[in-house]
Amino acid sequence: MSNTNNNSSVKRVKDLNIESLDISPLKVSKDKKLIAYIKDKETNFSLFETPDLFTSGLLKFETAGSVPSISLPLSKYGSNNEKPENVEKFFNFFKDLDNKAIEYGIKYSKLIFKKDYTIEQRPIVEALFNRGVVEKEGKNGIMYTSIKLKFNKKYEPNGDVNADVLVFEGKTNLNVQTFSDLEEIFTDRKTPIRAIIQPRIYFMGNKFGITYHVSQLLIPEKMKIEKPKEFAFSSTEDDSSIGQMKEVVPQVKTPQPQEVITEDSEEEEEEEEEEEEDDEEEH
Repeated sequence: MSNTNNNSSVKRVKDLNIESLDISPLKVSKDKKLIAYIKDKETNFSLFETPDLFTSGLLKFETAGSVPSISLPLSKYGSNNEKPENVEKFFNFFKDLDNKAIEYGIKYSKLIFKKDYTIEQRPIVEALFNRGVVEKEGKNGIMYTSIKLKFNKKYEPNGDVNADVLVFEGKTNLNVQTFSDLEEIFTDRKTPIRAIIQPRIYFMGNKFGITYHVSQLLIPEKMKIEKPKEFAFSSTEDDSSIGQMKEVVPQVKTPQPQEVITEDSEEEEEEEEEEEEDDEEEH
């Protein structure tokens, strides 16, 4: 998929620099909620374009008595058209953001955990942090790396998703209206996608973490395969084998001459047999 981003507020892979990213000072709202923002130092905003990454489709997380939440995982596997170094740089950047958030947790530990933690106690804070970049070792010993994209709205099959996320196929807006429509798209496709995402820091109880909310999705156009109506055989200027093709005429073997049996010859054979019998009787 070609890069069509012309919006200066959206950072591309080549623009990624962890030093340009900051987390706002932690504040407490009137209803006692902790609030902080991840922002670019220049624009005070943070939107990022992913490389082409593979997804396994929409995932639903259900808890008893609540509306399911939905996410879209993106794996650290780029398409054949994506440079491996771009994928590596993208995930390393957000690993650095995780580390920056852990340092932030130490700095504001009194507000977050009601207890002061020092840099020496980093492992404690790290255990209370949910990383945005997840790394898990598979049974085959291979390390799998991914991020999960979140949606602002809770999952409802017929819930309105259009105002939350724009979905494009090529440059065409698919006008996806519901989560059911979105599910149908990813049921039918197992190809890399690209996304515009916004990292957010959240606080819940005595834990905190990083999530990625999706703003736009770009999916590849479907390949249309039709029955060819013109010459479809493989041939090139260097391949003259087609021009050398000749009609093959089946070879017919010429029948060998056979002895023709006549009535006269039959009589001669009978006379010879009688003579042989007379000879035997004489002996």
